[in-house]
Amino acid sequence: MRNCVVPLTAAYINPDGVIEQFVKLVPGNEVGVPSESSNIQFVLELPQGWHERHNIQPGARGAH
Repeated sequence: MRNCVVPLTAAYINPDGVIEQFVKLVPGNEVGVPSESSNIQFVLELPQGWHERHNIQPGARGAH
């Protein structure tokens, strides 16, 4: 997360729009964070804690 000063969470999302995993990202850390699944098509960066405050867990599906 070069040049990023805020902590973020990455949501790994599969091709069906289902969140597979959340990973906390640390500002300034440039080491990549691979997903646990090989079936990831999208990554959505969120402010850290947002998904917890909104009770969104792995397995949640986006609106179509």
